[in-house]
Amino acid sequence: MQRLHSATSSCSFAVLVFFVLFSTASAMGRMDCAKSCPGSCSKDAFCSKCKGFTSPSCCNGRCVDKSTDSNNCGACGNSCSAPHATTACLAGVCVIASCAVGFADCDGMFTNGCEVPIGIDQLNCGQCGRACNLPNAGSPCENGTCVIAICAPGFADCDNISANGCETNLANHCPLPNVAFMSCDCQTILACFEGFGNCNGILADGCETSVRTDANCGECGRSCAAIPHATATCGGGRAVRCLIVSCEPGFLDCNNFPADGCEVDSTTDRINCGACGVVCSPEQVCTNGGCQIAGLET
Repeated sequence: MQRLHSATSSCSFAVLVFFVLFSTASAMGRMDCAKSCPGSCSKDAFCSKCKGFTSPSCCNGRCVDKSTDSNNCGACGNSCSAPHATTACLAGVCVIASCAVGFADCDGMFTNGCEVPIGIDQLNCGQCGRACNLPNAGSPCENGTCVIAICAPGFADCDNISANGCETNLANHCPLPNVAFMSCDCQTILACFEGFGNCNGILADGCETSVRTDANCGECGRSCAAIPHATATCGGGRAVRCLIVSCEPGFLDCNNFPADGCEVDSTTDRINCGACGVVCSPEQVCTNGGCQIAGLET
């Protein structure tokens, strides 16, 4: 019985020793795992045991994963930073994760980031590739939408829909005699054909009056009979205007400007005395179209 007790005690002691040794080994293993990625390094080899690292490297004395580290992406010191962008490091390459509001990456280049202000860019309005080129319109980009700033001559945006531009040809959508362009609602004459005018103000008969006559020369109501000190007639080809045919006796057209007629009284004008450009000397006056010494006029 005493020998049996001794054997039992020896077996228990052996089990105890095994347990202690196993526990110690496990603890050392856990310490080794905890220290598998060192807090500092001097070369890449020190970082080879870093768990979960795809591309472990030693950068500036610290172990990093160059496949995901935005400050050391693909190489030590390569920082993923780009204008107007939120960036990330993916498989060792800097990529744009998202753009700031109002910007977009339209050229696919990382270095210039989200380079396009899509709120105002006429070639990328609201999104990449959407160009503002509305029909018959000058169309800038405002707040990411193509808008109509001005219509081409003869066109209008009558339906107030920006997408189809200035869709209406004002020359033929509500025809009236000799009318070139009408308003969207066909209630206003915007322009007459060359040589005509809406002189009576009546919409229904369009541009009823020829403005190539002496009574209406170039425009409604411009009478050639009203040209001062002159006989005039309407002419001038496409540039219709009153043309001076002759001047009243003693008057001259020295500035060649028909609107003020024969503006010079050549009988008394010291710088156009008797004829355009004839200037009397300082001691002379112009009398009856001739330069004479003052006080000795005849």
